[in-house]
Amino acid sequence: MTNIERIDFDGIEKLLSDYKYGQYNILREDSDLKIKYDSKNGRVLLDSFYNRDLMLNQDTCAGLMHKAYNDIRLTYKDLFVARVNGNDTDYFFDKKYGKHSFLLISDDDFMNYESLIEDEKGIAFMIEHDPILVDPCFKKIMKFSESGYHIRRAFNMDYTIGSHSSELLENIDGRKSYTPLVLADNEMVLHLTADFNSEHYLGIGLQKKHMPIKKIKSYPIESPVLDLIFGEDETAYPFINHFRNFEKKPLEKQHTRI
Repeated sequence: MTNIERIDFDGIEKLLSDYKYGQYNILREDSDLKIKYDSKNGRVLLDSFYNRDLMLNQDTCAGLMHKAYNDIRLTYKDLFVARVNGNDTDYFFDKKYGKHSFLLISDDDFMNYESLIEDEKGIAFMIEHDPILVDPCFKKIMKFSESGYHIRRAFNMDYTIGSHSSELLENIDGRKSYTPLVLADNEMVLHLTADFNSEHYLGIGLQKKHMPIKKIKSYPIESPVLDLIFGEDETAYPFINHFRNFEKKPLEKQHTRI
């Protein structure tokens, strides 16, 4: 079992204090984001959508997980830190459609010296150890047994996790495709959506806390509803405007087979 007296909760909370969840990489002046449409096959490629090398305090859940992993290891060299893919309890809790990244820490190796754990027996061993959950996105630090989180796979400190720079939105069984963008000031998560039955293609999906991902309500990128809800939201509105600028480009010139 994790000895919680050896965990500096206040210090770790301070490390995460200026972290902010969102795809801020694409708002940078040096962003090389390109959007390519394949209308025939129902796909939208977001090229250079991610940049895992920047180690920003404002990033996606995976980016913040890696940033916090490095910060905690540098500050608390005696702690064991595992990077985890799984599900949280507020937004990405759907085990079929949702995925979230976070950390588990302890004063001892709770992965039994395995580099990667994704089997039920290994995950059960980890849970029995009851490590401390550290979620850099939603600023949660607590015993895993009290979190309600779910573990899919865990990576030990000697494991190198691969990364990719692009995101592909696909028309799967006629459903809208989506990818998270940012946590707004009103605690909604904004998703970039692709609706292949619409001439606008791109939209903004709104997800309230505890709303299943498959029930996300999506609006065309130019919808005045987005201005009404987020017009004064300094966190969310820059993302809406950013993709409106992309939408204003002639789509026929961007249609290409991906």
